[in-house]
Amino acid sequence: MGLLGVFLVSSLAWAALTPAQVAGRIRNKINSKWKTTSLVVNVVPLADPTETAKGHFKSICVSAAAVYIHDIKMAPVKMSATDVTLDLNQLVRQNAVVTKKRKTGHFFAKASENDLNKALKRKKNSIQNLHMTLGNGTLTFTGTYKFGIGANLKLTGRLECPDHYRVNFVPTKASVNGVPLPAGPLKGVLSKMNPLLDFRKLPLSPRIEKVLVQPGMLTMSG
Repeated sequence: MGLLGVFLVSSLAWAALTPAQVAGRIRNKINSKWKTTSLVVNVVPLADPTETAKGHFKSICVSAAAVYIHDIKMAPVKMSATDVTLDLNQLVRQNAVVTKKRKTGHFFAKASENDLNKALKRKKNSIQNLHMTLGNGTLTFTGTYKFGIGANLKLTGRLECPDHYRVNFVPTKASVNGVPLPAGPLKGVLSKMNPLLDFRKLPLSPRIEKVLVQPGMLTMSG
């Protein structure tokens, strides 16, 4: 089969995908990577059917009552994109959801302090009994740190999202038994904690623009 034949076969495969089938592939991809509850994917086509064959859609919306990302329960989660183009070649051949371009994108997710602490208990690091407390704009980690001998660790700081995909903890105070923690050990602790959340592999490439820390609740939006 020549190049022209390969092109025609590929084009027919892409054209055969209806908006409902695209939605199904996105849904299957999400469920293959993350545990979800009440996942809904809605793909709205443009009036011109030839645009669908190009992977160009009016909008794509994804919502779920809950999504577990790295053992952290996010509830609810909502993502959307308008005037969006997907790479149909990768969607058909590799079942990969790759966003080539979009006009606008929106993201919203929440995580409770209780669910965040459940995830921390499953995370292996040098800090025992690690616990997080959310406040107004700040959060505090406490636990037992094996620094020579067991000692009480306390980290207070804020959350930042420098690349719009990974959420990192940035400490403003760090102490062990009330004594400031040296920079070396602190760097080691942070390297195992961060990123607290990572959204790089989510479909539609959602960007995190704002991280809001409130008592008992963490909210991310973009």
